[in-house]
Amino acid sequence: MIDNNIIQSIGAGSGIDTNNLVKQLTSIEKAAPQNRIDKTRDLTESKISDFGKLKSALSTLKDATKTLTDPEGLFSKTASFTESDALVPVELGTDVQTGSYTFEVNAIAKSQSLSSTSFASITDTVGEGTLTIRLGSVTTDVNGAMTAFSADVEEDAIEIVIDSSNNSLSGLRDAINNSDSGIQASIVNDGSGYKLQIKAASGAANELEITVAESGGTPTNEDANGLSRFAFNTTVSQLTENQGGARRLVNAERFGYNQRKQ
Repeated sequence: MIDNNIIQSIGAGSGIDTNNLVKQLTSIEKAAPQNRIDKTRDLTESKISDFGKLKSALSTLKDATKTLTDPEGLFSKTASFTESDALVPVELGTDVQTGSYTFEVNAIAKSQSLSSTSFASITDTVGEGTLTIRLGSVTTDVNGAMTAFSADVEEDAIEIVIDSSNNSLSGLRDAINNSDSGIQASIVNDGSGYKLQIKAASGAANELEITVAESGGTPTNEDANGLSRFAFNTTVSQLTENQGGARRLVNAERFGYNQRKQ
């Protein structure tokens, strides 16, 4: 601390600017401790910055190490193949040996096709209610009637609602096509009348089960009247299966890959 005796010994008439002198002496006294504080602060900030750089470098090293040990990284392979609508490889196995491979498509995927009974006009009413469509694998008898159904649990059921606004053969067709389900409906004239044809997506696991809940007091949901005419399940098969769904069959010589689900 500045000795008070120095201040007291300097009189008012001495001509010395005591206020300025006090400020200067105080500044000198603070300079050394402040300098130490500044140096300590700068050193600490430098250490923090260096620690951040070290952390970032370790993170980069960790990512690089992960890439080296990841089978999909260091050991990944690429493949080229001739463009084809019948075969679309989507994944290459990491244990596949380098080389050329030959594919033979024994059968292409097929879509299940169902058709209804005949109607006199596309404006004929079909009945009100709800068609519930589920995807899965169907087993039919020689007459095309469903005898067993195994649902695909990964696919949600599709509900087609028919009311007074779309109660017609063409309205049912449009409701199915507008469901964004991948199921296609069309109306064909086979010479004896108009039939609704329903086509599923290709593949044995995309076949259709159709159940009906008719509007009204006590609908049977299983007869050949109203909306029940479009039922296709193990209880009643009012639709006729023209073609069953089938997955594509491919022989691949020593090629480890996964295909799209068909």
